[in-house]
Amino acid sequence: ALQLAHEVIQASESSPAGDAAKTDAHIIAAEAYQMLDQPENAAVNYEEALKKDPNNKTALTNLPILDFKAKKFTTAEKRTERALKINPEKIGLNLLQAEIFKEQGQTVKAKEALSNFREEVRERMVSDTTKISN
Repeated sequence: ALQLAHEVIQASESSPAGDAAKTDAHIIAAEAYQMLDQPENAAVNYEEALKKDPNNKTALTNLPILDFKAKKFTTAEKRTERALKINPEKIGLNLLQAEIFKEQGQTVKAKEALSNFREEVRERMVSDTTKISN
């Protein structure tokens, strides 16, 4: 997958319509690098994807996770805030945000983010239960 992603990236360099393919290839490469436990290479590819598609939900969701694991809490906090604006339905981001705040000693903010996470989970459960019973 990694080799194919790099081939698509190279092939799309000369194509004006290649931005979407290039973005997808960077996402595939980033995910492959994550599986290979190469977070720096994964981050570079997610960032490249965002250059072509600034609202790419996959890149926006995964970059703060990589930052958190690298203990780059300030960067993770900023990226999580942006990801939540673009992808508010991704409830795991609230939990990540709580962990980031906790690591920074911001207990009040951590509790608020955790409360947001719990509320999102409750709302989803009610919504899913309603769908099942109909």
